[in-house]
Amino acid sequence: MKKLVNSLKTSLLVMWFVVLVGSSLMFGIWHYSDFAKARSVSSLKFSQDNNWQIIHFIGGECKCSEFLTEYLEKRGPSDEFSEKIVIFDDLEDKKSFYQRLSKKGFNVYKRDYDKTSNENKPEGIPLLVIASPEGDVKYEGGYSDKMLNPFSKIKDLELAKSHKNNEKDIKTLPAYGCYLSKKYKKWLDPVGLKYND
Repeated sequence: MKKLVNSLKTSLLVMWFVVLVGSSLMFGIWHYSDFAKARSVSSLKFSQDNNWQIIHFIGGECKCSEFLTEYLEKRGPSDEFSEKIVIFDDLEDKKSFYQRLSKKGFNVYKRDYDKTSNENKPEGIPLLVIASPEGDVKYEGGYSDKMLNPFSKIKDLELAKSHKNNEKDIKTLPAYGCYLSKKYKKWLDPVGLKYND
């Protein structure tokens, strides 16, 4: 009987460990998968402008987008670059990124992710795109070396200046954040713990 109890305890401990490790890995992969590599928007031709362009893609239910919005609110629109912000599925409450960023003077565009054509939307957010005055994409990637948090050193202006100055060996940063694509949501979260649409 004692052997059976010990065997049961060991089995429960192993099951608990497997569930703990499995769920930790699942929660971790949600934000540590570089979605910029999944589908590129670099084939898009952005509008021609007299300036270099910074295009920010963010979304309403993404905590990383919240951190980026707070950063953009603090620094305001750039005088050196034309900036556009595309918000997918913005929240319609006091946390609305559109309202907050419009008040600061940014050019902000709201989009419904499901109603936007596949070639005009990224797989995930936040995503930084830098385009030349001719509208050609020169950079598509992340904002920092790591996943965005309140203490991140956001390098959007630094990267844009590097491209504008035609510097060599500019590192593309990984785009960590939240997936928008139903395909990747289902792949990363098959049981619907985070993505439950």
